[in-house]
Amino acid sequence: MTKNIKNNSINQFYTLHKQKITLILEFLLVLVFAYVEWRFKHRFYALFIIVFFVFTHIFKDRDHKDLIIPILIIFLIFNTLAFDSLLLFRRIDVPSIQHPKSYLKNLFTADTGLEVLPDSVQTMLTMMHAANIENYYLSPDYYGDGEIMQRIVESAWPIKLEESSQYIFISDQDNDLYQDCSFVANMKEINLVKCN
Repeated sequence: MTKNIKNNSINQFYTLHKQKITLILEFLLVLVFAYVEWRFKHRFYALFIIVFFVFTHIFKDRDHKDLIIPILIIFLIFNTLAFDSLLLFRRIDVPSIQHPKSYLKNLFTADTGLEVLPDSVQTMLTMMHAANIENYYLSPDYYGDGEIMQRIVESAWPIKLEESSQYIFISDQDNDLYQDCSFVANMKEINLVKCN
């Protein structure tokens, strides 16, 4: 009987204070989420979510669509990634729209933009063109490096990466694995070998 009385009193308390308990739990959940964002150094977003939660509960009886939209716009503008992207867009894309001639000229110039490639990829390209090869392959070290693999495939085209190629790019550490192959070129610790 005392157990039933305790259960009834808990149920009555919960029924009377259901909205307040729900609000407290929601606020704690928002605080936990804001804390996680703060730890990931998203300071603005952590503060934004708390302020946004408080404002929506203060103005919950009003039609607050006109309040939500400016807050979201302010958040998107001052969020570090969005703001940096807008500045980058302004710095790079706006001049290309205002003066398209120089940018269009670069689009149709051979080998434009190769300077942004990693040094090892630039070295491989130089050796490919000097040896006048039609296809190539990469040693496991280079093949396993995602950036080198991607960049050499895209920048060497129409020279193709083929597993059956006799020409293989190896590093100085791989020399022991390719002793039966003849050296075609050697630059900056990268070797181009020909294997039969």
